[in-house]
Amino acid sequence: MPHFFISYAKKDTRELALQLEAALNTLPDVTAWVDKSLRAGRSWEIQIETEIRRCDYMIVLYSPDMNRHQHGEPESYVLSEIHYAKRTAHKPIIPIMAQKTDPPMSLTMEQYIDFTLPNLRLDDLIFAICDESGVGAHGNAPSSPAPTASKPIPSPRLEIPSLPPTPTEPDPGTRMTDDKGVEMIYVPAGKFLMGSNEQDDEKPIHEVQIAQPFWLDLIPVTNAAYAHFVKDGGYKNPNYWTKSGWDWLQTDKITAPEDYDNFTDPRQPRVGVSWYESFAYASWRGGRLPTEAEWEWAARGPEDRLYPIDVIFDANRLIYDENSGGKTAAVGSGIRLSGASWVGALDMSGNVWEWVNSLHQPYPYKAANGREDVEGFGGRVLRGGSWYDNQDDVRSSYRVFDSPFRRDFRFGFRLLRPPSNR
Repeated sequence: MPHFFISYAKKDTRELALQLEAALNTLPDVTAWVDKSLRAGRSWEIQIETEIRRCDYMIVLYSPDMNRHQHGEPESYVLSEIHYAKRTAHKPIIPIMAQKTDPPMSLTMEQYIDFTLPNLRLDDLIFAICDESGVGAHGNAPSSPAPTASKPIPSPRLEIPSLPPTPTEPDPGTRMTDDKGVEMIYVPAGKFLMGSNEQDDEKPIHEVQIAQPFWLDLIPVTNAAYAHFVKDGGYKNPNYWTKSGWDWLQTDKITAPEDYDNFTDPRQPRVGVSWYESFAYASWRGGRLPTEAEWEWAARGPEDRLYPIDVIFDANRLIYDENSGGKTAAVGSGIRLSGASWVGALDMSGNVWEWVNSLHQPYPYKAANGREDVEGFGGRVLRGGSWYDNQDDVRSSYRVFDSPFRRDFRFGFRLLRPPSNR
């Protein structure tokens, strides 16, 4: 699915940019993004750079305002975006002459699509973009030769294919209650940069595609929610457990989670559960533990949040060693709402470490290399930090691991369900 970033000068090509975005987003298997209005409180550089890294192609609309630096004015955003796309993100660029002007120096050798030729329409331009990006060659849109300054567009017009109606995808953060009475939030598919340069175990930073959307628990699993699993015979049914988990259960004669003083309030996160127990509870709920990549995507999202709560640390919005009072805090809908992740997931930063499905392996993350084998041997990853940990440990990219049978008063979890399994 090709994804386009549209770069333009707002002074003279905003209308065309918005029309292009709308037209491209009507094509099957094509998406486009244009800067309509940046998020409040977000710097221009962070969001624009994130969107450029996510795209497969950058469309650049040439116009006089993009070259205003030639008249002694500051360099335009368009030129800055071109420089970042070419030199840092290494993205292919599709130039379009929207209004007569000199191409930027960095693109003087690039053949551009000339939209200033007479009698051209928007659908001609879409044809040309599809041809340049190879979309038409894959059957996702009709193909047509790309127009250039010396090669007029041919006469065929783009007909947007009519598609059968499809279910509307929920908005990110949409809430629903599953059949066990647990509230979950919707996390869309997308791309993001996983990892960081802070710790060796978080390197290298690399792009990861989350191909399928999912539902994620709004909050960590609570004592009250986990009690239903125990009461329903969860520790007696091998169908919920991995083979190694069931062997551990029988060998160690485990019949319930481990309780700790001051950690048993029904609204507190369930701690004292191993990875094996977390897996079994998720199976009982009709879901699974999120992969390490899915967890990080739900935490930091396209905004590339340093902390799930935001790009900056705010002790008032999470539970960590400086404010926990030596124990976990109650969780629930509306509690610490200001500390929600970009999709509205609560308490992803602090309170309890969260078991994820993944075996601990070096980056880059590759789901198919065995790290998501539920019967695989080795330590399992935990994410998010806890009430016991410091500011560095509650970052979105920070990762630790432990034995799958380890039970601890810092370890909890939340689970994931696919869209079709509500």
